Amino acid sequence: DIVEEIARIYGYNNITSKNIIGELTAGTKTQERIVEDIIKDAMMSNGLTEVLTYSFVSPTSLEKIGEDLNKAVRIINPLGEETSVMRTSLAPAMLEILSRNLSRKVDFFAGFEVGNVFSNPNNPQQKRTIISGLYGKDEDFFTMKSRLEGILDNIGIESRDYLPISDNNLFHPMRCAKI
Repeated sequence: DIVEEIARIYGYNNITSKNIIGELTAGTKTQERIVEDIIKDAMMSNGLTEVLTYSFVSPTSLEKIGEDLNKAVRIINPLGEETSVMRTSLAPAMLEILSRNLSRKVDFFAGFEVGNVFSNPNNPQQKRTIISGLYGKDEDFFTMKSRLEGILDNIGIESRDYLPISDNNLFHPMRCAKI
């Protein structure tokens, strides 16, 4: 602002124009971003739509899925209670998207998000994670598993074992697996 005021007082017409001098460098993606793009392409080629949500969420949304709020990073000066902690899971936002679409009478939705989750309030950590959610008349555990198989095939992961998980309260006990 000060430079602008000096230039205005001195007179813009008294300042000689010069070409900008500097080196141009081509931007490149990191290996992690390249792999992430491959995964996103695989997700989209298997019928999923990418969604983007905010990294700050309501503590209530984390409590609803059984997350420990003591592990959540709190925002010092939040805009409001609804945005007062950093997300520790992508699940609340995906569930909100599914709920909102269903309440608006959308018959089918299949989406995914790749995003950061945050933990350890004393020494904040962030981790890149992925989530997918879908609903519809012909959608169930097996169609989701089929989509997952297609995604893993697309990114070149051939060997996989499915181990049932029944102790995760967020998911149906007979329709949850560790791969």
